[in-house]
Amino acid sequence: MSGSLSSVEGELNAVIKEYLEYSKLRRTLAAFEEECQKLGKPIQEQAGGSRKDERIQKIKNELLDHFDNGRRTEFFSEWETHLNPEVRESSLFCQKLEFRLQIHFAVLPMRKVDHWCKEEVEEAMLHFHYYLESRGSALSDCSELLPYYALPYVPRPSTHPTFAQLFQESWVPNLRKKLDVFLFEGLKSKDDAAQEPRLIELYHNRDLDLQDARKELQYLERHIEESEKRSVLHAKKCEKLQEECRQLMAVASLLVTALENAVKGNLVDMDCVLSACTTHLPDLDRLRSESPGFLSAKQHLTAKSMQVSEKLDLTKLKQDLRNSDERKKALLLQALRWRLTKAGNWHKREAAILEFVNGDLLDCQSTTNDLVVIQQFINSKNSLLLESFTRFLNAFSSFVLGRQYLTSNPKLLKILVEFLLSDERKEEPIVLDMILGTLKKLSIRRSSQALLVESGIVEWLAPLKTSKMSDYGLHSSVTLLFNLSLCPAGKKRCEPLKVELISGLGKLLQLQDSKISPYVNGILYRILSIPSVREYAKDQSLPSALKKVMAKTEGEPKKQLETILELFVTDVQIEDGSSDEEDEDQENDNLEPEIDADDKVSSESTELNGERLLEAYYENQQTGQAQSNPFLSHSKGVSEGTALGSIEEVHSADTTSDNPSAKLSSSSLHSELPVTPKLDMEATQLVRKIVGSPQTPLVEAAAVPESVTIKGFNSRPKIPRTPEPTDSPHMRRRRSSPLRAMMVQCNN
Repeated sequence: MSGSLSSVEGELNAVIKEYLEYSKLRRTLAAFEEECQKLGKPIQEQAGGSRKDERIQKIKNELLDHFDNGRRTEFFSEWETHLNPEVRESSLFCQKLEFRLQIHFAVLPMRKVDHWCKEEVEEAMLHFHYYLESRGSALSDCSELLPYYALPYVPRPSTHPTFAQLFQESWVPNLRKKLDVFLFEGLKSKDDAAQEPRLIELYHNRDLDLQDARKELQYLERHIEESEKRSVLHAKKCEKLQEECRQLMAVASLLVTALENAVKGNLVDMDCVLSACTTHLPDLDRLRSESPGFLSAKQHLTAKSMQVSEKLDLTKLKQDLRNSDERKKALLLQALRWRLTKAGNWHKREAAILEFVNGDLLDCQSTTNDLVVIQQFINSKNSLLLESFTRFLNAFSSFVLGRQYLTSNPKLLKILVEFLLSDERKEEPIVLDMILGTLKKLSIRRSSQALLVESGIVEWLAPLKTSKMSDYGLHSSVTLLFNLSLCPAGKKRCEPLKVELISGLGKLLQLQDSKISPYVNGILYRILSIPSVREYAKDQSLPSALKKVMAKTEGEPKKQLETILELFVTDVQIEDGSSDEEDEDQENDNLEPEIDADDKVSSESTELNGERLLEAYYENQQTGQAQSNPFLSHSKGVSEGTALGSIEEVHSADTTSDNPSAKLSSSSLHSELPVTPKLDMEATQLVRKIVGSPQTPLVEAAAVPESVTIKGFNSRPKIPRTPEPTDSPHMRRRRSSPLRAMMVQCNN
């Protein structure tokens, strides 16, 4: 006999004896005892301690650990799983204890006296409010607990006399003591009262151990998933901090350069320096607005030219857009577009878009509803005018207010789609790109989706002719098709087009373009939920093609492809959201660089362009006064060329360099500057606000240091947004889909 067996033999024989007694097998028991006695086998007096008690103690320790560490979700998950249901339903003491435990976790975030986290407090109170409306409603007749039903509605319970006891030091230890005493009895099942033989318990515990192992595995998997989410969140925070650090370093570099030049006695224009800083940190505008003192005549003109926000006489402007020659129309549309794309920050852009909408620039809100101006532009045989108009339309639709305005008249969408479907589009590739970009942004709105689907745009997009489109046009068309596939009517239109779609999407998958692959995956996910499309895709060996692509990808795209492959092995039902749901179009999109790229519209040496062209339409008409004084007029031109030239040439460089009078006035302006630079006290005070008190006052100047470079605008790194199907209450899939995560990511 092995040593391991001899050490437990007496206990094993006692277990057998106990079972024979429990089963009333008396003759078998007598024979067993007699034979054990003959062979000298020991029989222990008792069958040993119950393993159930050990298991109960383990669960109890876990619950107390969750309580001590404030893990609400884990605590109540184990509470509901292991607590005896009869005790939980019938015991008033248990119900009151659970109520107080809910209160404890509700006020737990408020116990952090030094720093409340508003989100944690709101989330905890939300859970408590839900409990009060569900299980907690059964105790609404209990007078001692009744005041706590008002707890979710009290802003600061810690200062309220009714709830003061909850924040006393003794309240939590007393609650823990009650919990400790209750748990051992509460965790016992109804069959535990009758003592079962140890042999039966051992037999049942075989399954219990397996269940415990599975639960522990699920807990670890959940913990890993939460850790991954936290890791992604921290990575985003880190990326944001790095971006802010880069911005601060850029601003610090600009200011240090300005200080160095000031100390050396060089000319420093603080208005231009702060404008450069504002491109990195828009909040610096506030410092400029708070600066005391006054501006000199030259500085005033420079600041005025930098604003690019003078109100326009839109009535006069609209008349010229109707009646001027086509070249001037193209230049006007270019100037209006530059107000959106080349403004210093988003506040100025939004102010411009608001002015255009309030003035009904394109007559979309006209009572006649004929869109004469748009018809003139879109039907024009002048390629420059057509290109300038579509570029402006694309920029206009990058704003929420712009999309609301453009979609207020359904006829606009019809005009754009008709042009897209006509043969004329083949001769104008840039116009095609701009119209696709516009429709892509307008398709965010649900009302536009229905109109676009009805107009036949899905059938036009389905072939996905990659070889005949630019990268921007291809990206816009795929995104547009994805948006329309989210619409129930658009998804339905895709079914008869399965041959073209599966073929085209398969080719796009092979490209492995990170910009379009999320949208390609999204379209596949939508159309493969249609049984007939799924069967056709199987016949075309799409699953094997997806597996090959998946082998070459990592991260989120790989998860998306895995989710698509699941559609071929499981009958997943994806319900479409209602077309009547509210739009989630609440954020501006990025102004893509393609909107201004390769612009063929340029002014001649004798023509005005950009903001200088729009000066004729300023409401205050200050330009007439400036032109009456030749010196002021030319000085203004020089200062505008200097200031606006630093913002990616809002004005053409040729308008000042080719003008002899401008050169003459420029030289006369510099000749009149004093030999000894005078102190610029305003600039000195501004710099003191930002970087402290410099020892040397700054001097007045007219040029930005050579080391200062300014970008026209930094487009926000944001993928064109789409409606989020993950937010639909009709989605039936329980677990989080990587494709849904992709759709959410597209909007962040």
